[in-house]
Amino acid sequence: IIYDLFSIVVFLWVALLLDYRAPKSMQQDTTPFLPVAQAVLTMQNLGVSSGERRAATEYLENIKSSSKDCEAAALWLSSPSITQILGLDAKLAGALRLSGLNLLEHCVKTRWNVYGAEQKENMKKLALGQLLMDTLPIENEPVFIQQKIGSLVVEMVKREWPQQWPSLIGSLISLSAVDETRCTLVLIVFQVLIEDVTEFDERLPVERRRELRMAINACLPTLLPALHSFLAAGRTDSPRAKAVLLAGLKVLIALLPLVPVSSILEHQFIDRLGLLLTDVTVRGPACDCLALIFDRKGPKDERDGLLCILPQSERLVALMPVVEGRVGGDDAEFAKKLATVLVNIGLVQVVAFWSPKLAGLEQYARALLQLTRHPSLPIVHNCMTVWDHLLRCDGAHKSPLLAFFEPLLTLCVERVRKPVLVAVPSDAASEHLRFDFTSKRELNDFFSIFRNQLLTIVRLISRAMPVASIGLGVQFFVAALQQLQAAPDASVARQLFESATVFMQSTFEGSLPVVAAHDPPHPDRAAIIGQLGKCLEGVLSVALPLKLVMGCKLRLLEALMPVLDHADHAKYLLAVLEFLFSCIDLDERPSDAASAREGVAVRRAAGEMLVLACRRPPRCMLDHLNTVVAKATQSMARSGIADSMRRLILEALISAGNSMPTLAAHQDYLGQLLNEHLAPLLSPAYTALVQSETSFVMGLGLFSFTQPPSADVVALRSLLQNVTYTCNFLVKRTDPRNAANATVTEPSITRRSGLGGCAAGGDGYFHAYARIFHEILPYILGLTGLLHRLWLPGTPMSDVRVRDLRACEIAGLLNEEHDADSMSAQDKEVDGAIMLLSFLRDSCYTVLAAAFRLTSDTSLCASVLMVDQMSQLQLRHQRLFFKHVVANALLYAPRDMNQFAPLIPTFASLYSYFCGLLVSVWQLQATDTSLLTVFGAEAGAGAG
Repeated sequence: IIYDLFSIVVFLWVALLLDYRAPKSMQQDTTPFLPVAQAVLTMQNLGVSSGERRAATEYLENIKSSSKDCEAAALWLSSPSITQILGLDAKLAGALRLSGLNLLEHCVKTRWNVYGAEQKENMKKLALGQLLMDTLPIENEPVFIQQKIGSLVVEMVKREWPQQWPSLIGSLISLSAVDETRCTLVLIVFQVLIEDVTEFDERLPVERRRELRMAINACLPTLLPALHSFLAAGRTDSPRAKAVLLAGLKVLIALLPLVPVSSILEHQFIDRLGLLLTDVTVRGPACDCLALIFDRKGPKDERDGLLCILPQSERLVALMPVVEGRVGGDDAEFAKKLATVLVNIGLVQVVAFWSPKLAGLEQYARALLQLTRHPSLPIVHNCMTVWDHLLRCDGAHKSPLLAFFEPLLTLCVERVRKPVLVAVPSDAASEHLRFDFTSKRELNDFFSIFRNQLLTIVRLISRAMPVASIGLGVQFFVAALQQLQAAPDASVARQLFESATVFMQSTFEGSLPVVAAHDPPHPDRAAIIGQLGKCLEGVLSVALPLKLVMGCKLRLLEALMPVLDHADHAKYLLAVLEFLFSCIDLDERPSDAASAREGVAVRRAAGEMLVLACRRPPRCMLDHLNTVVAKATQSMARSGIADSMRRLILEALISAGNSMPTLAAHQDYLGQLLNEHLAPLLSPAYTALVQSETSFVMGLGLFSFTQPPSADVVALRSLLQNVTYTCNFLVKRTDPRNAANATVTEPSITRRSGLGGCAAGGDGYFHAYARIFHEILPYILGLTGLLHRLWLPGTPMSDVRVRDLRACEIAGLLNEEHDADSMSAQDKEVDGAIMLLSFLRDSCYTVLAAAFRLTSDTSLCASVLMVDQMSQLQLRHQRLFFKHVVANALLYAPRDMNQFAPLIPTFASLYSYFCGLLVSVWQLQATDTSLLTVFGAEAGAGAG
């Protein structure tokens, strides 16, 4: 009773202090405003005619434009007494009050600058008087009315404070002491003001925004203690007290980006927010505040106090709600918010202040591990991001984190298998899947990212503790293999085996760098090598006749290839090659579509592994190179082999020459290898094909696409592609050699001095394909010229389909999403033809670019850089030609003037041509001669 009497006395005192009544200039008879209320109610009534609605709209617009009646009508409509005056229910009364507040806001926004000083003072008294005092109790006041009152007051604040309204903050804080309703409304005013100044109000001028931001910063010493007192005294045992607490948390969320970390610590906001996490009604906003606090960046000396939370991390995880039954609602959202707090602590604070002896690190790691066991995949994904960063920190394997490596690795085993989204969940994990993902596609897209992150963690842990990681991977693989042997057709067993494969592959990839390190060597290096050798032997011994198993074996063997460099395990190379070519020669005519897809994947993986093995071969492979060549030639000669597989084998064979000990041996190897594969250049079929544009179009079936290409056309296309691929791989996959016969994979630009060095310095490089290159270059030049002429607008070939090819190419560039399933058979043929011609042209450019590495033949370079070829091309093709051919000519130009002198006329012609081209393009876009003055030229000297 004493408290209530005291509240009444304070209320009356504040009312007198702020002049609670509306200013006399605004006190009018309310009877004339009944039509305004009727017009608003007409607008709210869906059953009225369009004419009545139009009339009501026009009447309200007239009221808005009336400087005499608008404010008074707005005040009358916004009063809570409107309910009793008109006898309306709460819904209609709320609509009327909102309309009144909107009218008043319209007056402030449009007429404030024309108000006199007295009128502005009256409006400010109104803001702190009738608007904030004359309301319903906060539990009965609609939320939209609360927000509108706050935004209306803030509109005045943004125009007057602080220069013309210095007492605002003190008046608001005094008003907040009246009761919970006034306190809540004052907090809403602070929230809207801060949000508008910091981000929401884009119409606020930059200078005014800066002034308001400075004013808010200046008021922080007053605002923060008051805000802390609101939170500290906050209760949730009544609706009014709960409203105050929620409003205070929202203000803190808006204000935190402006508050220094030192002030956050000084006023003990972290401790208070931690206590609020136990209250179900306010734990969500409290979590948002903590997430913002621990996401703070900046100088370390200003935020090192935030590390005080580390010893309390386990208490935070203990607040995680336990899921029982159906997932959803506040519990699930709170779990994600609480996980965000812990993730921010690790990513932003622990990583920044990392030290193996960081206080509280062990407690934080224990809490993080416990959170990583959560059944929600998104939460585990965020935790794995933190583990990824922590495991990369210096000395992580020598810190308290080491004790958590093995449990974390076990969790990775449990999570690496893709979950299934079911209609009727049976456990907490499936319940969370149903809540977190709305479709299988969404789950699949997420899980592909999640698994990659998971396998990265496995590699990092395997690098720190290889023996234990490989052992766990082997156990997982053996268990999955046994399950697959028991039920080879079960989808669950197949998924488990694939998951075990990628897990064990990751343990191999993480352990091998430890084996390769020699300075200093790993103390368990010999044991790790022996363990990997046993794994290699075990993988080769798996003989389950399933394409899935073959694909998984290829992945594991590819990861274990570096093990063959060790003398004790070189004996397994022949077995690896035997299995590799058995996969390449896999039957290409399976019985069903699913088996066909698996077979294609196995053959492609085998071909790519062969390429990788030949590009980075183990030392023992040179002794068996003849075996590789013989098996590869036998596979290429097999009838029905796909062109893609043929290209992979050819790329592998050409790459294998890089392991030859000397330049001479490399040249002999390439000569013998390419003698057969470049022989089609001399065949009558090829000669007839490139004789003219007509024979080229007819021979490749580019004349008509109404029927599928014949067998002869398909053969000619394959012939042309294989020959071009051979030339392409010859220059792209053959590494240059230095004077010491060592291959150089990435020579620096400063040392690219041409064949055999030059007088200006540089070591020079020797290319094993130089002898063959001079023989094939005329054919490539001829094909390049033919392709250029084919695409010219004035070509003799006037067939509609060829013109359509050009149009389709442009349309294909503009269309980013290309749906092959919606294409007709004819469209697919056109698309295939475009791809064929584009591939041939780009491959020719790549081969031509190699001519400038062989600068001993300057006449050859000059013949390639013919300006008449350039001038015939369309702009898009000129760009490609310049990028691949001309740019390489400039990059590899010889430094020796005796070699460079014959090229000067060619480069000068190219330079002149491109200058003219740029000027012509510029003149099309800049017809106004006044623009020439920008470049310091006279208007009459446009051409110059």
